[in-house]
Amino acid sequence: MKRKLVIFHLLNNYTGSPRVLRTVIEGLDRDKYDISLYTSKSQGFLSNIEGITYYSNFYFRSRYRFITLFSFFFSQIILSIRLLFSGERSSKTIYYVNTILPFSALVIARLKGIRSLCHVHEFRISPSPLSAFLFKITNTFSNSIILVSEFLRVNHKHTNANVHVVYNAVSKDFLCEDRIPNTRGTSFSVLMIASLRPYKGIYEFIGLAARLKDIRFVLVVSDGKPATEMFFRNQSLGENVEIHSNPEDVKLFYKNADLVVNLSDKRTTIETFGLTVIEAMTFGIPSIVPVVGGIAELVDDGVNGFKIDSKDDRKLIETICMLRDDVSLWNQLSQASFRRSRGFFPKGFQEQINRVLDNCFVP
Repeated sequence: MKRKLVIFHLLNNYTGSPRVLRTVIEGLDRDKYDISLYTSKSQGFLSNIEGITYYSNFYFRSRYRFITLFSFFFSQIILSIRLLFSGERSSKTIYYVNTILPFSALVIARLKGIRSLCHVHEFRISPSPLSAFLFKITNTFSNSIILVSEFLRVNHKHTNANVHVVYNAVSKDFLCEDRIPNTRGTSFSVLMIASLRPYKGIYEFIGLAARLKDIRFVLVVSDGKPATEMFFRNQSLGENVEIHSNPEDVKLFYKNADLVVNLSDKRTTIETFGLTVIEAMTFGIPSIVPVVGGIAELVDDGVNGFKIDSKDDRKLIETICMLRDDVSLWNQLSQASFRRSRGFFPKGFQEQINRVLDNCFVP
């Protein structure tokens, strides 16, 4: 008899956590698992996966925060009711909760005697009371917890003994047997891929572009075109700045990049991992990352990139100019990044996830 794996993810979009979940699902043996997925009806990385059954969780995100918050709790109430009256057998079922947000699945799993696993991507969320509540639920009701970095293991007091650190992996479409690292051209291009949140360093990125007019700055955002146009409606953008909204395929942007930056402000947000950094590695692109968080674990300072505070304009500018001018140094960092990428291939990641799942099932 097949095992039943019921997966929960709040918002299907084109950001990191649904992309990681898709890699998880693609690594599962369909002869071994009967897979269901509860997520939003929006388009994203979780759309159109063959061999799974989809259920709507009735969640949507609004431009108005209070509406989004209402939608969140409403979706969890509806999910609780549906799960209470579903007929899963406890010994043959696992609830796989991706991120701490679909908390009601963990509670219902405990009520029904079903084992649960929570894949934690977050360090904290806003507002703080909600963050504290969700982490309390996660630690209390999860049978096993997967963390995406050592930073999360060290900085969260997880009471659950079954805690596993599993680094994320690039998706399979980033792998190419004959791929060679990017080579430097005559121009220099800096790429940032982020959501349209001020704490992601959007304004710092535009500020760097204004001071380095001979360098091309490319910003790729996960938001749609209307939201992007509204965000930048009062911004003066230089001719060396390109902004792209929610592209279906980001590989072309990596192919044309010489440097990837993550300028998240450590004072307001901590990056628990850096999917764009390991994707950049597969193209041999060095990265500049924050000095703290799981993302800092991916970069050896001066070897495959640099760790710099996003508010340190002077050091950022000096480092970008150094990489632009010193092709030999850039080549060294590029080769090191390309070699490091092999530690983030999907096969090893999926094998670790499958071992955790095997340990979750009751004999």
